[in-house]
Amino acid sequence: MLAELMALQDNHESAIYYIQQLLDKKPTHYPALVQLLGLLRRAGKLSDADKYIKAAEAAATSGAAAAGQSGAPAGPGVAATAPVPQRGKAGGAADGGLQYCQGLLQRYLNNP
Repeated sequence: MLAELMALQDNHESAIYYIQQLLDKKPTHYPALVQLLGLLRRAGKLSDADKYIKAAEAAATSGAAAAGQSGAPAGPGVAATAPVPQRGKAGGAADGGLQYCQGLLQRYLNNP
């Protein structure tokens, strides 16, 4: 990824730009979100991270709702199974990658 190359060359602004482009297209790409959080921390721009965390939350909840509404009939002899929703702290669907990113941001902001 070009962003990783820019980050290795200490060109944080360019790396942030490329990762933001990726996250605008796919907000639930959690490895990129983790890398963006680290770069924003180094650049002193952690206030910009909230936008991408909220976009990931929205995409994760809309994706979880769409996955539960597939409505595809099961074939003969195949039992239909519904996904078992997991509940997070706020009552929404739990997504491990999203929760990790949220916790990492809170750590970087020194919020226990």
